[in-house]
Amino acid sequence: MAPKKPKNTKTKRAVYTGPRQSSEVFLFLDKFIYSDSFTMPNGKTVTKGDIIKITGVWGTQFKFVQHTINKHTGAEWFDCVELHRNQVAQTRSFRTDRIKLMPKKRGPRKKKVA
Repeated sequence: MAPKKPKNTKTKRAVYTGPRQSSEVFLFLDKFIYSDSFTMPNGKTVTKGDIIKITGVWGTQFKFVQHTINKHTGAEWFDCVELHRNQVAQTRSFRTDRIKLMPKKRGPRKKKVA
């Protein structure tokens, strides 16, 4: 007797078994350099949690998360979180030359005494 063929051969999928060697995982992890701060060309330093603005994106503020460098290509970008009404909306990445403005932190106003 001949072996039976499976009824539905189109839905059969290959099973992912993971990377072939554990060294492949470590090569991927060594590809990037992460930093919690970034120094702008004008000398100001942006640290994790600072509010920044981006050129080309109108009316939106972002919270700086991290600065990333790709070792192999030399590409630099920073990851940030979009703020919508002071709540986290989505995560976005931009090139380092797009930081436009860091809003000034204002202190409490003094009352005028007449």
